[in-house]
Amino acid sequence: MNSALLYVCIGGCAFGILLSAALLAHRRDSSSGSWLALLLFSVGVDELLYSIQHFPQFPFPALTHLSGYTGLLFAPLWFLLVSGRSTESSNPFKYWWHYSFFVICQLIAVFEALMPSSLPWLTVHNMQDVLCFLIMMSYLVAGVLVIKRREQPQNYCPYFRDCRLALFSLTAMYLAYFAMATATLTFGDTTLRIVSVFSYCVITASLMVLVYGFVHQTIAVVEPEDDVTSEPISISDREKYGNNRLPDFMRESIITRLTEYMRSERPWLKIDLTLSDLAAAVNLNAHHLSQIINSEFGKSFACFINEYRVEAARRLLSVSDNRTVIEIALDSGFASKSSFNALFKKHTGVTPSEYRRMSRDQLSTEQLQQVS
Repeated sequence: MNSALLYVCIGGCAFGILLSAALLAHRRDSSSGSWLALLLFSVGVDELLYSIQHFPQFPFPALTHLSGYTGLLFAPLWFLLVSGRSTESSNPFKYWWHYSFFVICQLIAVFEALMPSSLPWLTVHNMQDVLCFLIMMSYLVAGVLVIKRREQPQNYCPYFRDCRLALFSLTAMYLAYFAMATATLTFGDTTLRIVSVFSYCVITASLMVLVYGFVHQTIAVVEPEDDVTSEPISISDREKYGNNRLPDFMRESIITRLTEYMRSERPWLKIDLTLSDLAAAVNLNAHHLSQIINSEFGKSFACFINEYRVEAARRLLSVSDNRTVIEIALDSGFASKSSFNALFKKHTGVTPSEYRRMSRDQLSTEQLQQVS
């Protein structure tokens, strides 16, 4: 392998391992963090094993036999993440049966390293390659169908600045592993080496995008919720905004446009929505939008957005029995379960779990009344 590309792969290894460590160190109480950390750690270890194969003086050559089946671990982890099942438990081994074939292949690799002449390994490898291809294809199709059928945006990766870009990066890594599985099955050694080098470069580039998104999200400034005005401030509006105060006819038009946009586009579902983002969406200066929200709605931008999120969560809690509280929090635009619980109780007076129980009790009572 070209020495420059070898260093690229080593860089990818570092990105994957460091990002997984950062996810665990800065983990919010969203259970998807442990799944992401395991997924990215597996990618980092795989790039490490792939890289050391190209160092002839490496003292532990048997370790190189463990490389080549990471896609069998990546496939179920990716599927469980995009399907939302990773939020059902913080334990990434809850669905352990999804990883069984990966474990079997790794055990076979260890057995081959210890007893290289005990079995016809070429036949065993051919069978493994076929099953690897079929399993990865099945997970890829299932994951794409899940993403396609979702009725609203899903916050797959709340740790990153742009959830969709993070999902695209993870999917690009999946396709890279799938390309290697396909090349192993259908092409010769020369073509396989070319595909492998290209695929690991794609994986490294995707990891770089994820690192950027994670760092950007970590250092992003979030407007504090404490800046909440409990009643309209129209009296002090002129003092606060001076000559920049909007005329009444413009204010009415902006309020109508803002209300319609919030109703139709539901921008609060974006976890990292900022005042500037919303202002750009409604073709308004951020200063003027802040003025409208403060003077006409009597609240800060954070409180204005969180009220929409809480209302969306209330609707989901009233009708959804198959989604967990953290799933509903993420689907409503909240970044973590702790902030969701605090803000939901602040706006409704009860916790999300209590509200769900009350809604079920009320529904049962209404059904009994209808029957009687």
